[in-house]
Amino acid sequence: MPAFYVVIDVLALDGMDIRSMSYAARRAILEDLLTRRLPHGLVLMPMSTEFAVARAWLVNHSDAGVEGVVAKRLDHGYRPGGRMWRKVRTRFTAEAVVGGVLGAVTRPEALIVGRPDHRGRLRVAARTTRLSRAAREDIAAVVTAAGAEHPWPPTIASSRFGQRPAEPVTYVQVEPTTVVELDVDTAFEDHRWRHPPRFIRVRRDLRLSDVSMALPVSRSWSA
Repeated sequence: MPAFYVVIDVLALDGMDIRSMSYAARRAILEDLLTRRLPHGLVLMPMSTEFAVARAWLVNHSDAGVEGVVAKRLDHGYRPGGRMWRKVRTRFTAEAVVGGVLGAVTRPEALIVGRPDHRGRLRVAARTTRLSRAAREDIAAVVTAAGAEHPWPPTIASSRFGQRPAEPVTYVQVEPTTVVELDVDTAFEDHRWRHPPRFIRVRRDLRLSDVSMALPVSRSWSA
């Protein structure tokens, strides 16, 4: 809370299907509808045809929860079940600590990584995408199975990784001493990334104490 209802398109008007209309025409209709008096919390998604404006949204508004921009052609209609637009995400690199692996310690398939909270506790932050063969070898060379003391439970709820409720994730705990660099997007909330990050490299020059609570702001874009 508070919640907002963000309107991005209009597909019908007064019982008439207008999906075949161009996006430019539908947008004009939508703007006309939303200039009328509306209840608080109902807002219109901003739109621009200026590249500089879209770039500013990508660069300057990630802290407000903007994950990226959606690019649409002005002359296209709306195609049900199809995608005629492109989502461009803001991405950056971040460090995290390996707390577990999926698969064997000697041949990990993916990583369970964490980041410290404001109290210094290591919180589960993400499950990475599947590791490449080279990445598996790099990780296997630096991680070791954990002893009796480990900050995380032996299974983790799937919802922690932004998935629909499913069976808890079982993994192999490792000593939380290895720092890795990840390719991530801006959707970081409740100490976790909503979407799986991609492993980039092992940071042998960093220790757990070097991983800051604050996320870096070095950005790039990917479609």
